[in-house]
Amino acid sequence: MTQTRSAVLQALAELEGDYVSGEHLSASLGITRASVSKAVQRLRDEGYEIESATHRGHRLVSRPDRLTALELHDGLATSELGWNHHHVETAGSTQDIARALAADGAPHGATVVAEEQQAGRGRLGRAYVCPRGGIWATVLLRGPVRTAQASVTGLAAGVAVARAIAGETDLEPSLKWPNDVQVGRRKVCGILTELAAEEIAVHYLLVGIGINAAFDRKALPVDLHDAATTLATAGGAPVSRKRILQSTLLHLEGYFEALRAGDSAPVIEDWRAFPNMIGERVRVQRWDDELDGVAIDLDVDGALIVEAPEGQRHRVLAGDVLAPPETGAAA
Repeated sequence: MTQTRSAVLQALAELEGDYVSGEHLSASLGITRASVSKAVQRLRDEGYEIESATHRGHRLVSRPDRLTALELHDGLATSELGWNHHHVETAGSTQDIARALAADGAPHGATVVAEEQQAGRGRLGRAYVCPRGGIWATVLLRGPVRTAQASVTGLAAGVAVARAIAGETDLEPSLKWPNDVQVGRRKVCGILTELAAEEIAVHYLLVGIGINAAFDRKALPVDLHDAATTLATAGGAPVSRKRILQSTLLHLEGYFEALRAGDSAPVIEDWRAFPNMIGERVRVQRWDDELDGVAIDLDVDGALIVEAPEGQRHRVLAGDVLAPPETGAAA
């Protein structure tokens, strides 16, 4: 039935608001008139506004802003990412759903999307606020990929989101190591990467992507207003969640194919090409301490190279960048 709904929706969409008869849809799609009527009603139930008139047929008036399979697959240009699609209205965390799917053998590229999350998580166990209007998704990536390349996958997801934002809006995103995306120094996207791996080989990766997209910044907690924003608020214009997610998946697919081939250069080069924090004073919070210094480069494995005041250089593979203590700026 999903294929029938998809075919009817595509046929209506191609007419750009003009009427088409049920008889014509039946003949062109090779289905019965009853199947056309059922598909139209199901589409209405899912939020599509479709007008029907005697002797004229049906016409598509509007589409819902929901990241269902019908919407995501319309125009999706990936080979694998996103085609095995799991959409839920509300989730505790898409990461938890994707982990269960991975354990059950879900294929490479399987994607879980929720309209809202009630228990979203960020790095270091932080809570992540995920109201309706955002893009809350987890993508399952399967190897072969070496464990050493896994850390670059998080960077790849951040760059993929930045490219999607740059391509689909008038905003100019910047990157904050390891994989936050910012607009005007305020966070609009966070990435959470989990992996199931042995010593040198990765069984699968879960890439959680949270984008503050089409809702107002006022929906965020007040204590985050200085540190975070949304694409809609920053740009002052409508945002297509569908196109941003489609573009993100397409770019991520390309980067991951390079990583599976052992080549991290495309990710690192594109990360460096966006405005970023290289050359700035930073404070890096690691698991057991903090490191002050200047961010001087990104290594081939995604490590941030920080030069301490005494001149010693440190490679940081895991951690979070805070504002340098003397500025007090939000990061």
